[in-house]
Amino acid sequence: MSPLRREIDALRRLPEAERLSAVRAAFETDAQRGVALAAALGKPRSIEAALQLGVAHADPSTMRFCVELAVARLGLRRVAALLDVLSDTHPAGVDAALYWARMYPADPATRAVLDRVPPAVRPLRDDSIALEHVFQEVDREVEALRDDADAPPARIEARRAQLRLAWAPVERCLAGAV
Repeated sequence: MSPLRREIDALRRLPEAERLSAVRAAFETDAQRGVALAAALGKPRSIEAALQLGVAHADPSTMRFCVELAVARLGLRRVAALLDVLSDTHPAGVDAALYWARMYPADPATRAVLDRVPPAVRPLRDDSIALEHVFQEVDREVEALRDDADAPPARIEARRAQLRLAWAPVERCLAGAV
């Protein structure tokens, strides 16, 4: 018997609250294992917990497994309703889940719920570390062009103008103009 099978058998003997705690703990250490445990337990609350944890913590590729499990066991209408509720607290996770959920055929009422969930809008200025990295890369590229003895000055200036044009929206956002 596999270790996962033994763990599932042990979980089935526990009360519902402890099962949910175990699924949460498994999900936090290994999301795919948490989804597998929730799937094996098969209880709607376990499936809902896996979807909620996926929305809160999973990366977009793991989110696929959470959505597939939830749609298969709960139905797309229930998944759409859960995502609608979770969109206020975890907008980025809900966006990832909606990507997968919208791939399923849906009746008009369910499609309306999926389309009603607002997309996550994350201001660019909140991701200043990533932006700083992008700007450093741009600066390195300009310096590399400048250091290249064979690069004509007109090429360096043209590339610099392209970079300025491309990053103008980012700079406006960082300045708070957006």
